[in-house]
Formats: sequence, C-alpha cells, structure tokens
Amino acid sequence: MRATTIGSHAASHVRGALCYVRQFAIHPTHALVPLVSAVVLFVGLGIIGLLSTLLVVEIIALALVPQLPPVRRYFDAQLDRKYAEATREALVAQMSEAHKRELERLESIVERIRRSLTPRGIEPDRGEDFLGLARLLAAYTRLAVAVKAGNDCLSWTNRGLLEQDLDALTRARETSTTEALPLVEQRLSITRARIRRWDRSAAELGALTHQLAAIVELVNLIQEQCFAPVACRAVGSDVEACFESMRDNEATIRELTSLLADDATIDPKIFITRIDTASAANDCQLPRAYS
Repeated sequence: MRATTIGSHAASHVRGALCYVRQFAIHPTHALVPLVSAVVLFVGLGIIGLLSTLLVVEIIALALVPQLPPVRRYFDAQLDRKYAEATREALVAQMSEAHKRELERLESIVERIRRSLTPRGIEPDRGEDFLGLARLLAAYTRLAVAVKAGNDCLSWTNRGLLEQDLDALTRARETSTTEALPLVEQRLSITRARIRRWDRSAAELGALTHQLAAIVELVNLIQEQCFAPVACRAVGSDVEACFESMRDNEATIRELTSLLADDATIDPKIFITRIDTASAANDCQLPRAYS
C-alpha cells in the first residue's frame, strides 16, 4: 500500500518556474555550467567574448535546465523533505518532553520494522507506508500535541477554586440587593459553565491519553510480530538427510578412517627410559636410613 502524498503533490503543483530556477541557481552543480564553458572557450576567445558567452550559457541553463522533468522531480523531493522536517520540528516543539522521547522511540522501532521487511542490500522505500506505520506516527504526533494543549488548559484553571467561587456566589445571592442580584446570577451561570467545561476537558483528555497508549501498544505489537522467532523447517530435513547419508556410507567412512590413520610404530624404549627415570627420582627421595 503506497502512502498518501497529498501534501507533497499539492506543494509541487503550486511551485512556479521561479522556484525551480532559484533552487537550480543555489545548487552546487550549477557552478559546473560556467566552469566547463570557461575551460572550453578560454583558449579561442578573448575576455570579452568569454564573458559574453558565459552570460548566454548561464541564461540558457537557467531557462532550460529547471524545466526538465527529472530536475523538477529532484528539487520537488528536496523541497518536500525540507518541508517535512520543518513541519515535524514545529509539531514536536508543541509536545511534552515525555511524548518527544516516546516519539523518537517509536520512530526507531518503525525504522527497524521497515528494514526487517526489506530484502538485504536494498534501502527501504521512504515513500511507501507499509502497514500504515507512518499514519500511526502522524496520529501519535497529532494526539500528543492535543494532550499537551489540554494539560496546559487544565493547569490554568483550578477546579477547586471554581467550586469555592460557586459556593461563595451561592451564599452571596441570598444576601444580595435587588440591584446586585442579576450580576450575581450572571456570575453563577459563568462559574457553572466553567466547571462543566473543565469536566468535559478532563474527560476528553483522558480519552486522548488512552488513544496515545493504544498507538504505542499497536506499534509494539507490530514490532513483536515482525521479530518473533520463525521455525526453520529446513533444519529438520537437513539433519535427517545428513543422518541417512551417514548410515548409508558408514562402511566407507570406516575404511577412509583406517586408511588415514597414523600407523607409525612407537619405540618401546621410550617407556623403559621413562620407568628408569621415575625409579631414580624415587631413590633420591628415600630417607638416608633406607639407602
């Protein structure tokens, strides 16, 4: 399943010709155009002719090269990558530190999964969102930003103080004058609305937290599935084949072993010399009374 690249495609559609000309002008390979032209024309032309020719070559290169489809695709990929990096940095800056660390861990897991599902020697295709992992990371980022904003919103308001204000306004309503009573009623309505809003925000924040946890658990599950041990059926057949071959060729193996055995004779004198040496050593260790 190929990942949706609506953002990159939309960005490439709105880019005008001047955008590609600007990218080509600041690219290092652009310097090769006047350099090669100068080397070729330096011998046959004077300085004025050389500068004029270089100016014409520069204009032609800036007018034609950025319009080539391969060049545009190259610059589109570069600009899309820069846009994605800038967007990611802007989103990550709105997340809490804990969620930033968790996102980095999830990204490393996704990279390992991509490499494990890609044949060796082939670089994983960044434009393909296999198993929807990129969408999971995007959803995690969006939810993490929302959770951070929700926590900040709740931290600005102390629900306990709202309850105290509500109790105080309720008591004040009983002793308020006719002129102040409408204002007290208005403040009571606002305070009750703030309490209801705080409760709903807390409930929604709890749901977002569970969604974040579900994404983390799902990525971990995919990792565990991808790196689970796989039974190698070929090993059992190889062992059985080797065992059958050994039984069928047992006589041949024994014959080869006997032919390759070392039949060199051993001189018995080395053992006699060894026995005499050991006896002499024992005699030297005996006490003087027994010598």
